[in-house]
Amino acid sequence: WAKYPIAVTQFKDIEEMSTSIYAQNDPWEPVVDFERFLKNNESIIDKDLVVWVTMGVIHIPHTEDVPSTTTAGNQYKLFILPYNYFTECP
Repeated sequence: WAKYPIAVTQFKDIEEMSTSIYAQNDPWEPVVDFERFLKNNESIIDKDLVVWVTMGVIHIPHTEDVPSTTTAGNQYKLFILPYNYFTECP
């Protein structure tokens, strides 16, 4: 899943996550194979879609982080905005 910064697939109930915490146990045959999501060549026209976005955070540890690094309050946001939709800035 980390190969693709963004991918769009057809929505399916069985495809809830792009990876698993157990993926590190067998990287050659992972529990969830994201490549399979993309290789089925299904049309996305007039379908419900899922946008898979790879996002990450860089954390530089400080002495205040001891004994553990907290993740409370960390947020990821993705905005899908139109480009050149209006003839001028609204």
